[in-house]
Amino acid sequence: MQTLLIISTLLQIINFNFLSGDDNVLADSGYLAFKRRDYTLSADRFEQLKGQGKNPATKGFASYFLNHLYSKEFLQHKRALKENHDSRYFFDLSPDSTSRYGYMSHRNKTSTIRTYIYLGMFDSAEYSAITDFQAAYVRKDSSLMDDLVNRLSWLFYLRREFHFSKQLSDAEIKYLAKHRNSTHGDFISTFVETDTLTEKTAEELYKKTIVYYDSVGGLNKCLYIYHYANFKFHRKRYAEATKYVDEYLKEARAYQNKHWREFSTDEEYMNNFYFARGRMLKSKLHALEGEKEKEGEELHKALDEVNFAIRTKFLRPYILKGRVLRAIIKFNYENNIPYESYFDSLALNTSKIDEFKYSLSHIKDYEHFQVNYYKGYYSKSVTNVDSLYWRSYEEFKKTQNHKVFEKDLLNSVNSEKEFQDVLIAHFSERYRETNDEDYLLKVLEIIENTKSIVLYRRQSMMKKVSVDDYLFSEDPFKFRKQVQSYKLLDPETMRSYFKEYFYRKGIDYVSYYLGPSNTLYIITYNGKFQLEKKKLSEDDVLAIKEFSSTLFESNYFISQGFNDLRKRVSTIFTSSKFFNEGEGRLMVSADRINAAIPLDILTLNDGTGLIEKYSVSNSFSIHHQYELYQREERSSGNLAILGIAPFADKDLIFSEQEVKNIATEVLINQQATKNNILAKAPYFNVLHFATHTTIDQKSQGNSRIHLFKNDSVDENFSFREIEELDFSKHALISVSSCYSANGNYMDGEGIMSFQRAFAYSKAPSILAGLWKVNDKASLFISDRFFDNLKKGYTKDVALQRAKLDFFEEFPTLKQNPIFWGSLIISGNIDSSSKSSYILELLIVIAFLATIVMFRRKKLKPQSIG
Repeated sequence: MQTLLIISTLLQIINFNFLSGDDNVLADSGYLAFKRRDYTLSADRFEQLKGQGKNPATKGFASYFLNHLYSKEFLQHKRALKENHDSRYFFDLSPDSTSRYGYMSHRNKTSTIRTYIYLGMFDSAEYSAITDFQAAYVRKDSSLMDDLVNRLSWLFYLRREFHFSKQLSDAEIKYLAKHRNSTHGDFISTFVETDTLTEKTAEELYKKTIVYYDSVGGLNKCLYIYHYANFKFHRKRYAEATKYVDEYLKEARAYQNKHWREFSTDEEYMNNFYFARGRMLKSKLHALEGEKEKEGEELHKALDEVNFAIRTKFLRPYILKGRVLRAIIKFNYENNIPYESYFDSLALNTSKIDEFKYSLSHIKDYEHFQVNYYKGYYSKSVTNVDSLYWRSYEEFKKTQNHKVFEKDLLNSVNSEKEFQDVLIAHFSERYRETNDEDYLLKVLEIIENTKSIVLYRRQSMMKKVSVDDYLFSEDPFKFRKQVQSYKLLDPETMRSYFKEYFYRKGIDYVSYYLGPSNTLYIITYNGKFQLEKKKLSEDDVLAIKEFSSTLFESNYFISQGFNDLRKRVSTIFTSSKFFNEGEGRLMVSADRINAAIPLDILTLNDGTGLIEKYSVSNSFSIHHQYELYQREERSSGNLAILGIAPFADKDLIFSEQEVKNIATEVLINQQATKNNILAKAPYFNVLHFATHTTIDQKSQGNSRIHLFKNDSVDENFSFREIEELDFSKHALISVSSCYSANGNYMDGEGIMSFQRAFAYSKAPSILAGLWKVNDKASLFISDRFFDNLKKGYTKDVALQRAKLDFFEEFPTLKQNPIFWGSLIISGNIDSSSKSSYILELLIVIAFLATIVMFRRKKLKPQSIG
């Protein structure tokens, strides 16, 4: 409120001895004109004061007041910024500026950021906030630090980077709890909307804030009530949300009518923005109650309000207007009301956003993505739908490039799942209608973009960014500069990549995706792309989950029920001609539903194990695989293997023999410490762990690979430690331990296992176990796997041959995949030994011949026990 600002300023003027004589007369005259709302005369008086002032403090004071006039009354924001910068400059020239003019200096800094944000100059706001924060930290000015963090939180919220906004707000909540008797209204009202507070915390902050605002007055109490209503809406407390939004609209309107003279021009228009936001929330609540007429009324009231708000020339009202227009289009379409004209208004509004020619690419990309999607969704021309949907997807991909912080990156994909599913369904149907391969390749791009997006980010050398990293960085933009653009694999790029990599190397490919209504999409490639769609029943989904749980919880015993489940799951995933009429090498990109089920343990239609026809490898996503392909290097030497066995003298009695059989050098028992491993790792191109792992289901970062344990030290590598290391120079990381390829599934990313942790550390290839690993079986398979690698076989073929050898040695266990199926290979599957392309081709031919011989060979019974 402007009244509070003026009173606070005047209280300071009384004690400012730099205003004397003519300066004092001009200041008084400017203030009296301001009080009469004669802003032109007021500005003239302060312009004179600035021009004739006898010292920097006087000029700074005049510019401070002019900043307020041009920003809040004349709505000349560029001129306001100039006055703000002048005021900061003059106060900095004044002796004792911090102690004597601290209030105005503080207000200048927060006002700068506020204006930058309102004008969409987000980069300028960010730079100003960070540099001022660091200066305040040196001065130990905790009050300014708090306000600057609050502004940054708000900035990240507007950028739709909600999770980093939460990290900043969490830091501020701790500060508020420790150092303040009342809450910070702007902070609370902004970040309840992120839906990241618990209900208990939100209620406590609500009560505290209402008490505070009851004591000081002002409109902020009403605004906070709105945000609390929105919080209740997101928590599906719809009755409470209705109560609070009605309370907001009633109290805010009454306050505006009573105190209208106290509002500055921009505040008056921004009140319309806040009312429009409240109306939008009311419309959603009416929609949930099926009250169509009231829903429509509230949407049009919101549009009327926001049309007043755009007079501020601020960015936020234009963004809100876009949301209102899209909601009206959707409402009219669903209720058979003409809606086409609103697209013209939407296009005009988007063009206005484009006119903000500052650092707004993240806002513009999001708006264009939404507009094109809506145009496509409600278009009556199929051809237009095709182009508009793909254009919207291209803009959607661009929005991912602006996300520095990983949780916000995941949120940007997961929050738009409905949009992606609509496009997947549309382009797959267009493929069915036309048999045009481009449509199917678009489906594959969209599906694979829902997998391992953080992993793709990590390949750009981008590490996790903490709040402290950010706040104390010498260059606040360096993290955004490091972000690698997300590669959009358009049909031509996808086709070329598959031909150059998969076809040339004789690798088939399959991608799985479970869409809405349990629709399973299976896209395959064996020189030609094909699509299969299956509608799974609820019983199918339950059978898959049960089978996956059985593998995870197994004690090596299998029942007839297990075999029945295996057969049913195989029918779902491997029953098509693609699997039953082919053989060779196969790479799999799984989805949540089958992420923990290795494909090579399933069977084909005639009961043959898939492993007998295919060497299977796993892809985190096609985008990650493409990144590996881009930086692919052929091995120039032999394998140098470091074997690590911390529990050889305890419960893993075969692990010593395992590492000695395969490794160039070994670290056994007490030698297997973290320091020894880190010291020796750079001298080897393969690390092989034969050890235990512990998976923390509540916090994946706390999962551990166990090392040597003595009485005083329980050494381990945690998930967090591994993901921050750099294994990019290693050809292979092998973790022969229980559950090292398993963990919680994260939407948009995949299984958060040690296999992924090593992938985060840029290891190109990782061998790991999905469930409990039998010590003796691991010894045999690992021994044969590395022996095959040394002979020059590719990693997938080397693993398959090792498992086939296991069948020969232990034929009674062939039908029990619990013993042999846990280990899977992911990432780069090329040979790790020196070999030529011709040699690789000869190996594949020889391997196919081996399969034929294996099928004819009579197996000799052996025992593993």
